[in-house]
Amino acid sequence: MVGKRITQLRKQYSLTQKELADRLNLTPKAISFYELGQREPSIDLLKKLSTIFDVSLDYLIGNNSSDKSTVSNDLSHVYKEGLDALQRANNLLNETAKNNLVKIMNAFIDSFPQ
Repeated sequence: MVGKRITQLRKQYSLTQKELADRLNLTPKAISFYELGQREPSIDLLKKLSTIFDVSLDYLIGNNSSDKSTVSNDLSHVYKEGLDALQRANNLLNETAKNNLVKIMNAFIDSFPQ
């Protein structure tokens, strides 16, 4: 279950195995082993993955199907491109840039008549 979740989240965040490996100071082969279930990640690695993907440890190990980072299927289908862009922004932007992006999005939404 952990391997499938890592694969799912890595793809959701548009990361290659190498990019994820670089963030974790691992090799892409190690990521492959985890994703294929050939190795089990340590608790320290699970904590790092939890932080990178903004999910709970329970979600990573498959104890629950819902999590604060999951988006309902309805939203993910309707706003797929926007959600993909936000996931890329989450991976690439620092906190100041993320806050600025939220302000821009709110201003854009507020500009429409209610």
